[in-house]
Amino acid sequence: MNRLSKEDLAQMNRDYFQSLDKEKLVEVAGNLHALAVEQIEKLEQNANVGNVYCLCCHTISNVSTQN
Repeated sequence: MNRLSKEDLAQMNRDYFQSLDKEKLVEVAGNLHALAVEQIEKLEQNANVGNVYCLCCHTISNVSTQN
């Protein structure tokens, strides 16, 4: 997968997609799908991590909230 930058995503609109030939459109769709899956996995991972403040050593630690 080619890594999509913020600038790449900003340029993608209906006109852009309509201008692509079928093979390129499938490639771009695959890249967008992979990006979406990656972002969902990151969101799920972040949802399972919380911060705990330790009173004795005055530090903040990440802890998993999964059972």
